Amino acid sequence: MNLMEELNQQVREKTQGEVGLRFYPGGIQGDEAVVLRKIRTGQLHGGGFTGVGLGEIAPSLRVMELPFLFRDEGEIRAVHEKMDPVFEQQLRDKGFTLLVGRRSVSSISTARIP
Repeated sequence: MNLMEELNQQVREKTQGEVGLRFYPGGIQGDEAVVLRKIRTGQLHGGGFTGVGLGEIAPSLRVMELPFLFRDEGEIRAVHEKMDPVFEQQLRDKGFTLLVGRRSVSSISTARIP
């Protein structure tokens, strides 16, 4: 949540307080499928997703979760360096924008730009 609050503060500062972000932790808005449905219907503007939720948006992103695909963190970082622009474009093609990405195989946060 600290990273999300930092993002909120940056948005508020850059918009002179006209725009802010509200976060609902702990599944308050539902599981990933429900959050995606709410985003698609305009009830929410973004969400934090694991590979499961991302796979609903752009299935090819799930390749990063394949077991035993990478030997070490260095290899993971190298693949992210090459593939993140491709993954981000796939998300954009579906109407989503990556706001915060953790360089791991399990989680990337996204938002849909209305």
